[in-house]
Amino acid sequence: MEWLVRAPTTLEMEDTRRRVTACFEAAALASGCKVEITVTSTLNEITQNKVLGMKSRSTVT
Repeated sequence: MEWLVRAPTTLEMEDTRRRVTACFEAAALASGCKVEITVTSTLNEITQNKVLGMKSRSTVT
């Protein structure tokens, strides 16, 4: 399984990643499974493009 954690800042992303990892570990423990988590890459400081976001929003809705 692959999953992605996003947040506005690197600090928030790391905090969220730790919480998500703990959820996967707890689920594995509760169900008697094993979990192996590999962090493959980290993208830092997401910057939103508000104009592009508004254009995309009007296209999708």
